[in-house]
Amino acid sequence: MKKSFFKSKKFKYGSVATAITVLTIVLVMVVNIIFSTFAARFMWYSDMTNSDIFTLSDALEDVIGPTLDEVASSGRELKIIFCADPDEIESGSTEYMPYIYKTAKLLEAKFDAVKVECHDVIKEYNFFKKYANTAASNIYTTSIILECGDEFRLMAPEAFFIFDSDDTTKAWAYNGEKKFAAQILQIASTENPLVCFTTEHGETLAADAASLRALFEDAGFEVRSIDLSKESVPDDCRIVVINNPKYDFIGMEAESEEANEIAKLDAFLDRLGALMVFEDYRSAADLVNLNEFLEEWGISYDAGAYLIDYEHSTSVDGSTIVAEYEESGLGASIYDDMTTLDTMPRTLSKNSMPIDLLFTEKATESGTKQVYSVLSSYDTAECIRGGVTESTGSRTLMAISREKVIVNNEQSLTADHVYSYVIACGAPSFVKNDYITSKSYGNQDIVYSAMRAVGRENLLADLAYKEFDDVELTITTAQAMRWTVTFTVLPPLVIAVCGVVVRIKRKNS
Repeated sequence: MKKSFFKSKKFKYGSVATAITVLTIVLVMVVNIIFSTFAARFMWYSDMTNSDIFTLSDALEDVIGPTLDEVASSGRELKIIFCADPDEIESGSTEYMPYIYKTAKLLEAKFDAVKVECHDVIKEYNFFKKYANTAASNIYTTSIILECGDEFRLMAPEAFFIFDSDDTTKAWAYNGEKKFAAQILQIASTENPLVCFTTEHGETLAADAASLRALFEDAGFEVRSIDLSKESVPDDCRIVVINNPKYDFIGMEAESEEANEIAKLDAFLDRLGALMVFEDYRSAADLVNLNEFLEEWGISYDAGAYLIDYEHSTSVDGSTIVAEYEESGLGASIYDDMTTLDTMPRTLSKNSMPIDLLFTEKATESGTKQVYSVLSSYDTAECIRGGVTESTGSRTLMAISREKVIVNNEQSLTADHVYSYVIACGAPSFVKNDYITSKSYGNQDIVYSAMRAVGRENLLADLAYKEFDDVELTITTAQAMRWTVTFTVLPPLVIAVCGVVVRIKRKNS
C-alpha cells in the first residue's frame, strides 16, 4: 500500500522548514513592530546628518536645563502644542514641520517638564479658543504654541528656519534650537534679561533696525525702548544700545539730575552693564557729550571722516569695505569660535568712520580700563574727509573697552562678570538688515559674539543654526564598518542557525 504523502518524510521535513520560515518572518515582523514603537517612544535614532539636525546639542541643554528643572520642581509643565495630527506632521505634508516636531519630541524625552501635545485645530476648535482670542494672528494647522502656566507664545514654522535674502521661499538652515530656547526662557524663566534701545535722539529704530532687535529677541532678551531723559536704566537691563543717534545726549547742562542722560549711562556701566554704540560719520561731530563720555573709555570717533578701500570692497566706489579680523587680544577673543572655520566670512560696513584707541600704556590700557580693536580696515584703506584723501592705512572699525569693577572693596582678577563693557562701531550700516540677515556675511556672528562677551552667561549665541543644503548622509569610517559587519554577518548567521536547527531535527527524526 502506497504511503500517504502527509506521512512522508518529504512532507514532514518540508513542513518543519516551512514552519520555521513562517515563524521567522512573523518573529521579524513582531520585533520590528515592537522596536519601532519603542524607537518612536524613546527616540532610538542614530543621527547621521552632517550638522546633527536631529540631535539636541549640549549647548541647548546647558542653556534651558536649569529653567526646565525649575519648572519641573514647581509642579508646572511646559507644553509644546502642535495644531495638527502627528501623522500629518511626520508625513511631511508641510515641508518643514517634521524638523520642528522631531526637536520637540527630543525635548520631551530629555526633560521631565516638557510635554508635547497634538490637537487638530479644525476638529478641536474649542481647545484653541483661549489662544485665538488673545493671539496677534490666526492659528493654522502649521502653528506651534508654547505654554507654561499663564504664559504662551504662538509661532509660525518659518520662524524656525533661516532663509536666504535672495530666495525667501527656500530655507537653507534649521534654527530650531535657538527659537525653542528663546521662547522657553521667556515664558518659563523667572528672570528675563533686558536690552534697552535709546530713543529721542533720532536713533534708527524702525525698519532698518528690525533685524538687530530681532537678533536680541532670538538670543532670549526682552527688547524695550527707553527715554533716558525721563527714566533710568532698569536694574535688570544687561545691555543698552545706541543706534545711529542724530542728536546729542544730555549731560552736565541738564536742568535736573533726573534729566542727565550721560550720568545715567555712567551709573548703568558702574553696575556691570554693557553699552553698544553705532555712530554715523555725518552726525558724530554733533554728539559732543556722548563722545566725551566714550573717550573716558578710550574710544574716540574720528568725526566727519569715513573709509574707502578699492582693494577690499564689495562696491564699485570702495565705500562698502571688508573688515580685517584681529589676531590677538580681547577683540579677537570675541570671535574665537569663527576662527575654527576654514575660511572666515566677510564682514561688511558702508561709510565706516574710523575709531582711535586713546590709551597709550601697552597701547590698550589706562588704570582699570582696557580698550581693544575688534575689527579693522586693511592697510589699503583711505581715510576721506571733505571729499579728499587724508591718509592711508589700517584703522579700527569696531572697538571694545572694559573696566574692572570694584566688588565689596576687592578687585577680582579672574571672573569676567566683574567687568563692564562698551562696544563702539563707526558704521550703523554694520547692523542694517541687508548685512545682518545674509548668510554671506559674518556681521550677525560678530553681533552674537559681542552679546555673548558682554551679556548673560547662558546667552543663546552658543546655539548655532544647522545647515541642511547638503542632504547626503555622512558617516564615519567606524560607523561604516559597524554597519557593514552587521548587515554582512547577521543575515548569514541567522540563516546558518536555522539550517543547523533543521539539520538536527532531521537527524533526530
